[in-house]
Amino acid sequence: MRLARCGKLAVALIALCSCGAQGTSLSSSGWSSSSSSLASSPSSASSPSSASAERGVAITKRFPALGDKMTRIVTKAAKKKIDLEGPLGAKKADLTESSSEERTEECLAVSGTRCTRVKVTYLKATEKSVSKAGDVEEPKLPHAGRTYLVAIVDGAVVITDESGRPPEVSELEMVKRDYKRFDQDGDLLEALPPRIEVGDSLDEVARVLAARFADAEVKPKKLEAKVTAKAVRNEHGRPLVDLEVSIEFDGLVPKDGPPLSGSISAVVTIRADTGRSHKQEKSGPLVATLDGNNPGKLTGKVTIQSSETTTYSYSF
Repeated sequence: MRLARCGKLAVALIALCSCGAQGTSLSSSGWSSSSSSLASSPSSASSPSSASAERGVAITKRFPALGDKMTRIVTKAAKKKIDLEGPLGAKKADLTESSSEERTEECLAVSGTRCTRVKVTYLKATEKSVSKAGDVEEPKLPHAGRTYLVAIVDGAVVITDESGRPPEVSELEMVKRDYKRFDQDGDLLEALPPRIEVGDSLDEVARVLAARFADAEVKPKKLEAKVTAKAVRNEHGRPLVDLEVSIEFDGLVPKDGPPLSGSISAVVTIRADTGRSHKQEKSGPLVATLDGNNPGKLTGKVTIQSSETTTYSYSF
């Protein structure tokens, strides 16, 4: 069986694992609400000369400004096990997948405390899948090397190419997964309290992250998010907070996939003044259980164990 076909069976899980999947992101990544990852430990990411540990930090919120720029670099790795049965026989596979992406964002318009129009350039975007038998698929991604405009128009997210025309459907699908919740960007910053102390439980932040994660038509049987301030420090004049994030879920039903269960654990370092990601650490198995109520009448499980590395840089 071709690897791409196996991948389609687990599309919902891939979206949940993906740092590029904006709707399921664990933290705000600039103007796109995307994403989560296995990076160098935030507690060791800064040298004593550039960072000073503190017990707490008072937050003076900095909202988006015209011309703000951000660069986001993501490297992902995942192991996927597929064990399904159907009318046409069994579908079994063990896959190793990897991908990398580098994109830049520039804020082109601001309304109130939100950036409402952004220019996005995907400088690099690659994916690779290798089966246990050694079969390799390395598709050319349609959005790689291209620039798009993402804007909020009459309350809806609108994506065009750089000239303002609708992009090809294949490109639109790739960009939409990163920016489908662009209109909700800024929610994390607004959820941050005026001051954060080490050990604080940040319930409002947990509520925002859970809402981003649950992009579902059916209310899950269980969806619990917990966020705790692990460490606070100042780095180059920027207040940073390491957040321990855990999300457990069961019976989560995405719009385009089977019911999901599993957990996500993450250490997300954010800038307390902007609510934007600085670095992230993420891990956790995800399981999709198919009960036969799908176009292929498949039953069985798809399991994904993933890790990601995400780094960010800003012009402000």
